[in-house]
Amino acid sequence: MSSEQLDSEQIYSRREEEEHRQEPEGSVQELVEDDKSSSHSGGKMASSRTIRRGRRPAKLDTKVRLERSQQSARECRARKKLRYQYLEELVVSREKAIYVLRNELEMYKKICQEVDEGKVPKEVEQLIQKNQQKQE
Repeated sequence: MSSEQLDSEQIYSRREEEEHRQEPEGSVQELVEDDKSSSHSGGKMASSRTIRRGRRPAKLDTKVRLERSQQSARECRARKKLRYQYLEELVVSREKAIYVLRNELEMYKKICQEVDEGKVPKEVEQLIQKNQQKQE
């Protein structure tokens, strides 16, 4: 044999050895069957290896991860700003309602005070007259 043929045979045999070393023990089909059989046998694992199902996330580049993180932070700040604007508007509307109710309460206090003094308030007289007109 020539030296070139010998070298090519050595390279070929080395490649086969590397391929055999890189392959895990047992094929995927065997692992899946082991997993199925273990689930039927009361849930105990038949072997120490487990297979995770579903998509495995690709390793993201750090720049892509940083970009996503920054975008997520921007969106979070925008949502927070909208939430605070909504709450501020809610506070303003409630304060207006409180102001209206306090004025109404003061009006009723005055009416009660006049009734206690024996006077008939103008507002009550107007309501009585309207009710009499409706009845007629």
